[in-house]
Amino acid sequence: MDPTLTVAPAALVVRGAVQIVAAIATQLRTFTALDLATVPIRDWQSVQSELQHLQYQRNQQRHFRRSPTAYLANLEQRFLQLALLF
Repeated sequence: MDPTLTVAPAALVVRGAVQIVAAIATQLRTFTALDLATVPIRDWQSVQSELQHLQYQRNQQRHFRRSPTAYLANLEQRFLQLALLF
């Protein structure tokens, strides 16, 4: 096997729901950069946006678990700021 054609593990390249798909697909065949370049940018952006949203939700859950009082105080402060706009 040519050492310049080593393939990174799927977990290193992707995350989220697509990780398991990538892991299975890379076991079935090797993908080249040209294969990956044919993915429409909007599809990639959509997946990236969803992953960022999920990461934000996980971070918020972690903040709540670590300090519920501070989290709720921050949430209340943001709500009051929004209420003042209307």
